[in-house]
Amino acid sequence: MKIKKTGKTYKYHKNGNLICKQEKSNINKKWLKALKHVVKVYVKEFKDEIHSIYVRGSVANGQAIDNFSDIDLIIFLHEQKDSVAKSIQEYQEKTKNTIFKEYPFVTALELGLAPINYVAKHRYEMSFILKHMAICMYGKDLSKNFRKFTKRDFFRVYGHIDGTCDKINKSEIIRRSSYKSLIRSAFYIICDEVDVFTYDLYPIMKMFTKIFPETKKVFKIIMLGAISLEEPKRLNEEDYQEVLTFSKWLNTAIKFKKENYHDLERNIKR
Repeated sequence: MKIKKTGKTYKYHKNGNLICKQEKSNINKKWLKALKHVVKVYVKEFKDEIHSIYVRGSVANGQAIDNFSDIDLIIFLHEQKDSVAKSIQEYQEKTKNTIFKEYPFVTALELGLAPINYVAKHRYEMSFILKHMAICMYGKDLSKNFRKFTKRDFFRVYGHIDGTCDKINKSEIIRRSSYKSLIRSAFYIICDEVDVFTYDLYPIMKMFTKIFPETKKVFKIIMLGAISLEEPKRLNEEDYQEVLTFSKWLNTAIKFKKENYHDLERNIKR
C-alpha cells in the first residue's frame, strides 16, 4: 500500500493557544451526507440512551479519502450500561453492510462507546479531543465547556503508551490501533521543536523523521501498519524487532520528557 501525503497541521496563536477547531462546513458534502445518515440511524434506535455523538478523524477535518477513510464516531451514553453498549455494537454489525452499500466510498465504521462520566474521569484527553479534534453531531456540545489547549498541555494528553508497548512485546501481530498510538505518541517527543500541531499520521511521520532521520525505516513499517485497510499480518522477525526496539525507546523518551515537565511545574509553583 502506498503512503498518502495527506493530513492537516495547525498553528498557535501568539498567546500560545492552539488554533484548531473542526467545523461541519469543512466536511466534504458526500461524506457529510453519509455521516448524517449514520447518526440518524443510531439516534432513531437508541435515542433514550444516547447523550451525544461526535465525529473525529479525517471526516471531521475534511481530509476523508474515498475508499480509504472510515467514519469514526464517539458515542456518549447517559449511563454505564453494558447491555446498551452491547446492543449498539450488535446493531452496528447488523447495519454496517447496508450503510456501506448505500455509501460505498466508506471503508469502515468505528464506534467508541463510553458513559458521559468518562469525560470527567479522563478530563485532559477527552477535553482535548472534544475541543479541538471532534464535531458534535447530536446532543449537547461539551466542547464549549473546555478552554483551548497550549503546547504545555500536551504532556497530559499524549505519551500514554505503556499499554501499547506491552501489547507489542507480547504479540508479534501488531494491531492498527497500536501502530497509530506509536505514531501519535511520537509527536509528543517533537512538539516543542515544531511550530505546529497535528494529529494526522503522515505529517507526524514527515516531521519526526526529519528530526530523527535514523528512524525512517522503522517509521515506514509502522506507518504501513497504521494505514492498512485490514488488520496487518505478522511482521518478519527483523521488522518486528525494529518496531519493538523503537517502541521501547519511545516509551523511555516520553517518560523522561514528562518527568522534566513535572519538575518544571513543581518549580513554577514554588
